[in-house]
Amino acid sequence: MENQPKRQSWRRWIAKTIIVCSVLGFTTHVGFTYFNSRYMIGVQSLTARCLPWDFFIIKKSPPKTIERGQLVMLPLPQQAIDICPKVRRLQKRGFLLKMAIGLPGDHVTIKNDKLYINDRIWDHLWLLHKLHKPKGSFDRELTVKEDEVFVLGTLRSSYDSRYWGPVKQTLVRGTAHVLF
Repeated sequence: MENQPKRQSWRRWIAKTIIVCSVLGFTTHVGFTYFNSRYMIGVQSLTARCLPWDFFIIKKSPPKTIERGQLVMLPLPQQAIDICPKVRRLQKRGFLLKMAIGLPGDHVTIKNDKLYINDRIWDHLWLLHKLHKPKGSFDRELTVKEDEVFVLGTLRSSYDSRYWGPVKQTLVRGTAHVLF
C-alpha cells in the first residue's frame, strides 16, 4: 500500500515531463519553421569574402521601401551576365548582397571611370582591367527610374551597378542586417 502513492507520483512526474518536452519540442519546431521561412543567417566563407562583416540575418521577403545604405539581397541580374559571361558561376550561390546607393530620382553619372551620385563622387571603376574594357567604356548618365535601384558592393572590386546599371526593385528578394 505504501508503494502505491510513490508509483503514482513517479508516473505523474513522467507524464508531466513528457508533456513539457512535447510542448517545448513543438514550440521550438514551430518557431524554427517560422524563422526559417522568413529569415536566414548569412555566414561569409573565408574563400569568397565580399563584405566586411561575417554574420548577417537576412529577411527573405521584399522590402516595402528601400533606403540608401540598406543591404539588399538579389539574384545576379541578366545584364551582369550579358557584360561578363564568366560571372554566370555566381548564379550558383543563389543571391548577392549589395548596398542600395542610388534610389528613384537620383542622378547617376559615370565619367572618366568615376561614379557620381547626385553630383557627389562615390567611387571609381576598379574592374576595367579584369573585364578587359578600355577606360571610359562604362561612362554614362542616367536617372534612376521609379522602379529601380542602383546597388554597389562594399568592396572596391565588387561587380555591381557601376558596370551593369540599375536593377529593377522587383529583383530585390530581401534585406540583410549585420550581426557582426
